[in-house]
Amino acid sequence: MTDMKHVPMPINGHVVAGDRLRKAIEVYEEKRAALADAFEYLQGLRSTLNEHQFLAISAREQAEEALRDAKGRETDDYVEFHEMAIRKERQEETVKKMIAEQESVVEFRQIEAYGARITYEEWLSQSRHATDHKDLQGGAETLFRNPDASRMLSALASMVERVEDRVFNDPVYMATHGVDVSTVPGRGKAARAWLSNARLEEVNKKVRMEQLAAIGEVVAQYLPAPPDAQLAGGIHRPIERLPCEVSRDQLGGPMAIARRRRELAALLGEDAA
Repeated sequence: MTDMKHVPMPINGHVVAGDRLRKAIEVYEEKRAALADAFEYLQGLRSTLNEHQFLAISAREQAEEALRDAKGRETDDYVEFHEMAIRKERQEETVKKMIAEQESVVEFRQIEAYGARITYEEWLSQSRHATDHKDLQGGAETLFRNPDASRMLSALASMVERVEDRVFNDPVYMATHGVDVSTVPGRGKAARAWLSNARLEEVNKKVRMEQLAAIGEVVAQYLPAPPDAQLAGGIHRPIERLPCEVSRDQLGGPMAIARRRRELAALLGEDAA
């Protein structure tokens, strides 16, 4: 299974991710349809087994009753019910074997559907992320190229500069880097000259984090409520699991899943690749 966190996205990443998501959906729907068919057949066999078991018990009881009514003599009724009980018991054994075989088929299909769903979920997340990134970049470009945005951008630039000054003027924080800001001429960013390259890099990281946090606070005030994932449209609409599908908790770790898949594939004559 591919680790989507390390899949590089090109400039048109939303297109690539969307295409791969569509393919993942196609494979997943194919695998879960095969699972649904196999599970439905298994349920039918189990229902048939229950019917045979019920009829076998009923026939045995009726055979015994016919024998009692005839004071121990063999009658046509007794023979008929006795033979029915034997026939149903034989059918029971045959259906039990069929159920055992079909349970292996269902388990294999569950593993196949699980693997396909993992790939689908990874590409669903990747495609949503790529699409959101595209929309965000496009929206930001439209917004900030508007002449009316110049005052806001100027205010943001002043704000991030103030954040930088605040960090470099923080006596407690700078003391952890060996700098007494009260002795720094001009204070503020002038403290850079008192820091080693390694310490300066660390302080710059803190400055950047606080600047981004400050910008985030401004933007966060105007964010709408998070959209309900269930309302995502098109290929991003989530596909619910079927009741007969299984989760990672039910299957175990990746090694155990792969080993069991190979065992079942060999048993069923399926492709183990």
